[in-house]
Amino acid sequence: MGARKAGEKLEVTYPVPVREEEASIGNPGFRQSRYRVTWKEDTVVRMAPLGDMPATAYSDFDKKQVPVFYGTEGPPSRGERRII
Repeated sequence: MGARKAGEKLEVTYPVPVREEEASIGNPGFRQSRYRVTWKEDTVVRMAPLGDMPATAYSDFDKKQVPVFYGTEGPPSRGERRII
């Protein structure tokens, strides 16, 4: 960059690769859900479901089907209040 003056502002930019791919998440041979995954370098910045998402999933902890929530559909977290 050569000699620079004190207080001079420099802007250095570089391209950050962003890519999308489809992925299946779940247990092979059982239930899997398909997503479109957006990566920015090595970080997932977005996951969008492809198709209908199941309302329940099997919990190995509870040993039964349990509700699955997406986005803001779930019950409020502790201390959170929702106005309906």
